[in-house]
Amino acid sequence: MGKGANDEDLGDPLQAPPDFDGPIRSRRMTDVLCTILLWCMWISMTGLGIYGMQNGDYRLIIYPLDYDGNVCGTDLGDMDMTEFPYLYYVNDYSGGVCVKECPSLADLADPYTLVTYDGLYQVEGSANADVAANISIADYSSSGNNNTLSCTENLCYPNGNPESSYSSFGVNQGKGYAYYAVDTYEVFWRCVFNDKGIDQLNEVVAPNGSNFTEDVISSFTSQSEYVKQGYGIWENLFNDLWLSRYYILGIGFGAPMVIGFIYSFLLRIPCVLRIMVWFSIFATVGIVFAGAWYAGMTASQWKDLDPPIYTEDEIKVATYASYALYAVGGLLTLLFLFMRKRIQLAMGCVKEASKAITKMPAIIFFPVLQALGFCCFMVAWTVFS
Repeated sequence: MGKGANDEDLGDPLQAPPDFDGPIRSRRMTDVLCTILLWCMWISMTGLGIYGMQNGDYRLIIYPLDYDGNVCGTDLGDMDMTEFPYLYYVNDYSGGVCVKECPSLADLADPYTLVTYDGLYQVEGSANADVAANISIADYSSSGNNNTLSCTENLCYPNGNPESSYSSFGVNQGKGYAYYAVDTYEVFWRCVFNDKGIDQLNEVVAPNGSNFTEDVISSFTSQSEYVKQGYGIWENLFNDLWLSRYYILGIGFGAPMVIGFIYSFLLRIPCVLRIMVWFSIFATVGIVFAGAWYAGMTASQWKDLDPPIYTEDEIKVATYASYALYAVGGLLTLLFLFMRKRIQLAMGCVKEASKAITKMPAIIFFPVLQALGFCCFMVAWTVFS
């Protein structure tokens, strides 16, 4: 191996003796068990795929299932639903009916029309013409199930009152066999309710904010202040993740590839690797200690507030978090001190690897191609199984 002008002075390159033929004779399989398990997995998945192609039907996975066990959009089941490929949900348990098209309502919601297991049920006040024209439900009268529940005034719409209807036996706050006509959009042959339509519907059928799911959560969290705080933290976390989902996808997939190329090129410049690695280490330790200081300062400020705004438990959480971060920062400092020689060795390995990447830039796409190949395999295996 020759020595470039930019390489450090590492001494004379090693020269292999004339009769050296490499470590071929000493090479052998080192992980027999893992190889056997890998082959077993390949054989099993291939066998399941072949069995699925011969005996399965991918439509059972892709197309939705109605309340009566029929597969919408297919002739599987007791009824031929070929002309009704979409599922309109009637309750929170994924029970629904097959429809010809996902309803698109100009008024977003009609609280006086119910989509039921036995067809449409409408009362006075419904926009009959518009709703009936947009919701075409399969005829379940020919179903082998003779126990299909039907709506009556007493069961689904007592006294013609929307609020009474919402808590009636038939609707049961979204857990019965009937639900209101709402504007929808299609996702994988499922009719998903329009959020604006649900909000508009709730203003009529549940003006006081009565919601079964929210009532259960409220009842559960009211039992313990710690449970309530924990639920609030997770709720905020998932809300933040959902709002920033596009930034996460963009920064998580596209940016790392570009930065990886630039980073690999910069590592070849003398001293850049050491500066970047040690700066990252010191910055990590500094951030942990800064977080510990900030948590302690915040806890102190909360404690001195008059009148108090934060509870004693919240102040304790901030204080204990400060102690924990100081401990983590100290442990990281000791770890990096003991591992400094290993870090230097790792930097040498990284520098050599960066040279290989700049010579063969296409190699960085190998994990991407591997992941795409795995996805293609899983899609094919899932469809045909």
